[in-house]
Amino acid sequence: MSLTKRVSNWFSERLGLNDLPFFKTPDYMYHVNEWLGALVAASFI
Repeated sequence: MSLTKRVSNWFSERLGLNDLPFFKTPDYMYHVNEWLGALVAASFI
């Protein structure tokens, strides 16, 4: 087993990362067209 895999497993065991409610990022979060409007609105505020 590689060193990075062992370190990753160590952190996962110590911090309990497997118990956290991770979720898949929606596809629209990766497209600039979807969040650019919110960015422009926030800059005006």
